[in-house]
Amino acid sequence: MRRTFLVATAFLLAVPAPSLFAWGEDGHRIVCEIGVSLDDQREEWLDSEPIDWAQESYEITRTDKVDYCRMEDGECTRELHVCVLGQKYQKEFEDDVAVRLKKAGVRLAQRIKDNL
Repeated sequence: MRRTFLVATAFLLAVPAPSLFAWGEDGHRIVCEIGVSLDDQREEWLDSEPIDWAQESYEITRTDKVDYCRMEDGECTRELHVCVLGQKYQKEFEDDVAVRLKKAGVRLAQRIKDNL
């Protein structure tokens, strides 16, 4: 389902509307639903550059709950212990990951559209 979501998001911005009908009625409905759900956020997500996107990801890694690094004197020092991404960890960050994937799909689709 997530792969379908990313593909649909990319096509939503990058493919001319008549081409969407090739997916059939269900495909068109899914793409329209995704488009409507992203309308409020799309402009905000596109009002940035790739360096900003990298900074967003870096800021996430610096949070204590992610447990990727330990902050020392303003520096992100990699934790030396093994971090197991168990089911509890995955469940805790499921919504965060979903938002990051949506942002990535919207941003990638716009880059594709801009370069076609």
